[in-house]
Amino acid sequence: MRKPPQPEASPPLRIERIRLDGLFGHYHHDIPLMLADRVTLLHGPNGVGKTLTLSRIAALLEGDYEALCDVPFERLELAYVGGERLAVEQVPWPEGEDGEPWLDEDGDAVFYLRLMTPMGKALYCPQRWRSRAWQQTGVLSHEGITEQRGYTLSRQHLIAGWPSELSTPLYNGAVQEPVELTQLRARTPVHFVPASRLYLSTKAEIEAVYGYRTPDEPLVPRVLLVARELVEAVNDADSDYAARSLALDATLSRRIFSSPLPEPQPAEALANAAADVQRRQQRLRQLGLFDKLEPLEVDPIDFSDERRAMFSVVVDDWRQKLAAFDALAERLELLLEVLNRKLHPKRVTLDREAGYRAWDHTGAALDLEHLSSGEQHELVLLHTLLFDTPAGSLVLIDEPELSLHVRWQSDFLPDLLRITAMVRFDAVLATHSPYIVGDRDDLMVALRHPVP
Repeated sequence: MRKPPQPEASPPLRIERIRLDGLFGHYHHDIPLMLADRVTLLHGPNGVGKTLTLSRIAALLEGDYEALCDVPFERLELAYVGGERLAVEQVPWPEGEDGEPWLDEDGDAVFYLRLMTPMGKALYCPQRWRSRAWQQTGVLSHEGITEQRGYTLSRQHLIAGWPSELSTPLYNGAVQEPVELTQLRARTPVHFVPASRLYLSTKAEIEAVYGYRTPDEPLVPRVLLVARELVEAVNDADSDYAARSLALDATLSRRIFSSPLPEPQPAEALANAAADVQRRQQRLRQLGLFDKLEPLEVDPIDFSDERRAMFSVVVDDWRQKLAAFDALAERLELLLEVLNRKLHPKRVTLDREAGYRAWDHTGAALDLEHLSSGEQHELVLLHTLLFDTPAGSLVLIDEPELSLHVRWQSDFLPDLLRITAMVRFDAVLATHSPYIVGDRDDLMVALRHPVP
């Protein structure tokens, strides 16, 4: 699970327009983002580059210049609210002595990247060096892991997942990103959710589920990882609660008996505050987050001013302690509401040891990997958006309709709008589904084939 970003001096930057020119030499896409609703829907026929557009944007914002070298395009530009811009161009490698362009081992033209930012810096991506390095690895084919392992991964997945095992000049200092560019990218967190989202693809993800053991199957369901991430989130909230409790309880006597007490609240207001604490305790208990119910069923109507002042300190302490669960509870509550509405008569609950626990219509436990592909897609997407996405991010979702019944597709956008309003990120979706769009054609941006 991604950790929330640390407070920083510079606030996140929002992108208001994206332009990709010359994709495969033919396609030119201009994409205004629908910032008011925080959701933009890309649609268009097969082959216009919807997925590639999303992955190019992600590669630029992640600093994955290896990926930006794989598909030919002329220029990608991101325009930010406030006027800042970030652009990258592919520039052909200078011709050789014979006047012919440089070609790599596959016979493809070699190019480098030129980044245009407000700082005016240039960055090079030496594709020729990269190709040679891949040939020298021995255990790898040009495209990824050889068939003797039973499956193939892209070079980008291999580099991201096994950085210590693989060594290319790109990741050993041949490319040095300007500091100003690193700082600019840090202000626009990006999260690309690919269509192939049901299985883990990197060593780090697999180890998060299995430790250093090798899984029995080459394809590990991502639902196992999101369940493990939820356990970590609950443990983090527990630790925060324990730290708050320790600090507050250690000073409670001093604050009541040695420090000036706060002004006593009216009895009715104090009773309402105590009832609110109990409601919050009960809500957390129903979610499975909290089992330490402490009754505050005390009627302060006959309390003296001094006792009401003391009781208000106790109630305020409880508020501060329970606040450790606020963000987690709010997001978990929305996730379970949306998910269980769709999975009925199955259901999913929180299990503090296992993370997510699934149950069939009879009440029998059901392994997460035995959920249908559509049910797994729904759980993975909801968890990713609610728990793995920092505020201020740009989220890029490819084909959210995959494996979803048309009724679930119709519900997807309203649910997403609730999530973006809660977490406060911007989302760009690439979809073929009219059910995803529904009646919100005002959020649509068309990507088209070039006119002959």
